[in-house]
Formats: sequence, C-alpha cells, structure tokens
Amino acid sequence: MELKSLFSLNETDYITIFENTEEEIHIHELVHDRHNKVIDFVFKYINPASTLNSTASKEKIIGKCASDVYNSPRAIADYVKAANEIIRTRKSKKFETYFESLNKHFAVSAFFLNGLFVTVGRDISEQKEAESQIMIQAEILSQVRDAVIAVDDANYITYWNKGAEDLYGFKSEEVLGKIFADVVNYRWLNVEDRKNAHQRLKTIGKWQGENLSTKKNGEEIYVESSIHAFKDDKGNYIGTISVIHDLTEPVHIKQALEKNYTRLQEAQRIGHIGNWEWDIPSNVITLSEGLYQIYGINSSNLVKYDTILNMILPEDQDIVNYNLEKALRECKPFKYEIRIRRHDGNIRIISCRGEVVTDFAGHPLNIICVEQDITERKEIEYALGEAKNELESKVKRRTRELKEANGRLQKELEERKITENKLKKSQKNLKSLIEELKRSNEELQQFAYVSSHDLQEPLRTITSFTQLIERRYKDKLDSDADEFIEYIVDAAKRMQTLINDLLNYSRVATRGKEFELTNTEEIIENTKSNLYASIKENSAQITHENLPKIMADKRQMIQLFQNLIGNAIKFKKPDEPPKIHIKARKDKNRNEHVFSVRDNGIGMDQQYAERIFIIFQRLHTQDEYEGTGIGLAVSKRIVERHGGHIWVESEPSTGSTFYFTIPERSLQKSQNIKS
Repeated sequence: MELKSLFSLNETDYITIFENTEEEIHIHELVHDRHNKVIDFVFKYINPASTLNSTASKEKIIGKCASDVYNSPRAIADYVKAANEIIRTRKSKKFETYFESLNKHFAVSAFFLNGLFVTVGRDISEQKEAESQIMIQAEILSQVRDAVIAVDDANYITYWNKGAEDLYGFKSEEVLGKIFADVVNYRWLNVEDRKNAHQRLKTIGKWQGENLSTKKNGEEIYVESSIHAFKDDKGNYIGTISVIHDLTEPVHIKQALEKNYTRLQEAQRIGHIGNWEWDIPSNVITLSEGLYQIYGINSSNLVKYDTILNMILPEDQDIVNYNLEKALRECKPFKYEIRIRRHDGNIRIISCRGEVVTDFAGHPLNIICVEQDITERKEIEYALGEAKNELESKVKRRTRELKEANGRLQKELEERKITENKLKKSQKNLKSLIEELKRSNEELQQFAYVSSHDLQEPLRTITSFTQLIERRYKDKLDSDADEFIEYIVDAAKRMQTLINDLLNYSRVATRGKEFELTNTEEIIENTKSNLYASIKENSAQITHENLPKIMADKRQMIQLFQNLIGNAIKFKKPDEPPKIHIKARKDKNRNEHVFSVRDNGIGMDQQYAERIFIIFQRLHTQDEYEGTGIGLAVSKRIVERHGGHIWVESEPSTGSTFYFTIPERSLQKSQNIKS
C-alpha cells in the first residue's frame, strides 16, 4: 500500500519524514479478539530504512500479520502490550524489545495516527552489546579480591570496587569524587619511587611498586600498586586505574624473618657457632655470618669448597674428605672434629655436624653442616688434664717424700700410717674428680662441690699434719727433712690456691646472681677495702672519675675490679709506687659503657694481649710473680656473662690499660638475666 493512501494530502510532511528518516517506521492495522483486545497487527507500510527490507520483498510483508513475518514471539508480545496500553491510556509509549529472528535490539516509540498503529524503531544492538560488556567488566572487577581504583586527571576517585572496600574499609559511596591520596593517605616509600612512577607513567603508561597507605580504622598497611594511565583518542592523559594488593602480612613476615635471622646470627656469634651449605653441582659454599667469623674470612668474598679445605690443617684434611665422601655415598648424618689455620695464623678447633640433602631419586643435592668453635673448651679440657697430671705427679712425689721422711721417724709410725692413708684417699678422690671434669663443661659445678668439700679437707689435713711434724721435729731431724716438710707445706698451699681459683672460674656461670642496679663507685670502694693491706703495703694510689650506675651482678663486679686492680699492684715497677686510674665513657652507637683501668706498671708486649685471658696462661714464672694464671680468665668470663668484652693495650715499661664493656640495660630487661 502506498503511503499517500494512508494519509490525507495535508499530511505530506509526514510522508516526507517517513520516507527519508534513518529510523525504521512501520504502520500497522490492529487485530482484535472478541473481547476487543489487541492480539496481532497487520503491516500496512514499512519505510526504506526498515530492517525487514533485507529479509523479504515489500510485497511479501505488506498485508501480512506480524506473527507471520516475525519469528520473534517476545517482540510481538511487547508490541501488542504497548498497543493495548496506548488504547487504555491514550498516551504514546516508549519501550525496548529484542527480535530473536533478527538478533537485534530496538528502542521503539509507538503511537496512533489516523487510527493506525505507528512504531518508530531505532537499532540499539551495539549499545546493548557495549552495556553488556560494561556489566560483565563491572561484575569481573567487583569479584576481584584486590582493590581496583580509578581516578581522573585531577586524582578524584571515579571507581572503587568491592576489593577496595574490603581493603580500606570505605564504601564506594564514601569515596567517589574525593581525592585518592587524601582518602587513604597514600605515601611513597622514598622520593625516587615517586619520581620513577611519574616518569614511567608519562613514557610507557604504567608503573608497579610498593607504597604505604592507611585504612579507615587508622591501620597502616603495605601495598603493591600496579598503575596504568588512561589517554583519550588524542593521546591526552585523562586518569589512571590502579590494582592494589595488600602486602602487609608478607612484609610483617619478612620483617619477622629478618629479626629472627638477626637473633640467630647473634646467637651463633655468642655461641661461636656457624653453618655452611655446599651446593654440590656448582661447588659453591654458602657460609653464615657466624662461620665467616669462625674462619676469619671476609663475608663479601665468594667461598668455594677448596677455599675451606685449604684452611684445614693438612693432617686433618683426610678426616674431612673421608666423612664427606662417606656421607655422600650413604646419605647419612656425619660428625667430626678438625683444626683450621686462619689467615692470621691462629689455629682453631672446630666441631662439625651435618647431613646430606637429596632429591626424590636419592641423589645428593647439597650438604648442610653446623660448626662450632670449641677451641676454648678444648683448652680448658687440656688445662684440666695438665692440672690433673700435675696434681697426680705432685701427690706421688710428696707421698714419696713423706714416706722417706717418716721412715726416719720410727716413733711416729702410727701418725705416718694415718697420713699415708689420708694421702691415698686424697689421691683417689683427685683422680675421680678429674675424670669427671673431662666429660663436659656442664659438670664444673659438681667439680666445684667436690673440690670445696672432698678435696680441700685432705689438703688441710696434709698441711696440718705436716705443720705438726714441723713444730715437733724442727731441728731434731736433718736439714733435708726440714726442707722436705717445707716443700710439702708450700705445695699444699699452692694446690689450695689453684683449687680456689678454679672454683672462682667455674662459679662465674654457675653461681651468678640476678643483675641489679649497681653503683660502680661503691664497687670501687668495696674493692679498695678488700685490697687494703696490699694497697697500703705497696703505697698504691687509686683514683677514678665519675662512674655510672649499671645493671650487673654486684659480687662479680667486685671480683672483676679486684682482679684488675690487684694485678696492677702485683705487676708494679720495683722503684715506683703503683698508680691506678679508673674511668668510663658511654658508647651511644653500641649502647654500652666502656670502662678502663690504667696503671703505670711493668707492662707487656702487645702480642700477648689475647694469651693472658686464657686460663693457666702466664707471662712470668712462679718465682717472679705469684699466681695461678686464672684471674684474668675469670675476669673475661665475668665480662662475657654481662654481655660485654675485655681487652688490653700495653707497652713494656710503660704500663697497661685494661678495657671492658658493659651493655646499657633497663631494670625491666635485666630482671630475669641469670646464668
């Protein structure tokens, strides 16, 4: 049907519009049921822009019902509904519908004109597709667990997904339109990161790195940000979108691991312990900081297996090779002891324990070994062994001398038998005690107990009976007998002194008290009182500057200063009274007090500066200066128990200055420090 026949001549304007518009215009005649409800419609006209022109000729469409033309029940239902509503309301109707047969979406305006049902349709399929994609993307972004945040070129928030709500605690309606940096207090870890981010966003349009920000509840969090720049068609910057991942837990874990690693390194340093891992395929050994210190190697150097092997004494290298080859062959744990020569020439004794790590097939991948410097322990064991041998030798020699002397004392046979029995009992107790000492350092306390009770009593008995013999028979025996008796008394006294010094050495750790706030100046006064006779006899001058209060074991600090001041008096110059000056300074970098005890004595060569702190090590003979060689070893143990270290600087004929450090501690931190 021609369009002109549908309208009167004065409606030519409609005709021109319908024929030339790009929108699809259909004119229909309605089909009613017996209740006068619209149930279908018949095509009377379709304009040139109609999609139906591409599906069939106009002759096959005009005069046909929509239900016969369209295979789209949903769309026909929408049209019928609109027609009925227009009839009821007498108002035009706008709606959207979908034609299944055409796979297209249309926005439709419907109205009546001259009793005919007119629809004006516009294809909105592309718009619907875009909206669908936007909805899909929005749904995807809403499901992303990370925060996704978009800002415009002025840094105002334009998008805030659920991940952002969960991360920062702000709902999207609270933050949209606000400046992003103000909302979360977004901060750069350093200035260089900020410059780098701006430069990369400007050049390549993206940046990734770590930042700090703040949640709604005030909690500070670490985040990893991946920022992408948005540009318009002309290349102008219009904003960014950021994907932000919460790194707080990993960062805290990393910080905890670093703290634990630092504690482990400190524990290894204190315990002279280190570990190494040998990567067998690359032949590279990785050493802990503690092992670098044990071997005296620069930690910045790459260490290979041969480097370590060459430091082992040649006669001990076979021990290493045998144990490692056996471990690689059997894939079982191993242990051995070796000696190494460090680059400074110092020989150390090392205890090694390790195991082999294998792959799933049982092939060795690497070896992990823990090593401990046991030089001091071995030296103590050796010294104790030497002391045992010396004591046994002295006991045997003195026993023989007693027998020879008592052989000439026929009238005192009964007393001689008693003395011999006690000497034998003393010898037996001494042997048993020394055997116990060789087992481990942990039995030193038992040794101290036995020494103070079972060992000292026989020595007092020896001394008492020998002095009794000396008083009764002096000048009644020959000169040899008097000399033998004098030897016995002198040896027993030296043995008593040696045992007491060993007790003091062992009790530093076993009898230590809790640290308390201690006035160092009071310690000096107590020490001077204890050494009053020696100070007066040698006309010693002892001065000190203002000294701090420290957290320490008061009794041990008195013992420490008594050893150092007593040594300064003992090793004075023959023609000059001893002058001793004590002072202290605060090392803020290391958070510790550094004490010094300076004297004007005979001094010593600096090459012996470490040796004098080793137990039983002496620089002078017994005839030159009395002593056991234990006092400075005791001083070192006291300082180390307090967490410090001790050293000496000296020149012959000039004097010596002993330094030691005591860490700064609060009362609360020191309440439970007890060995």
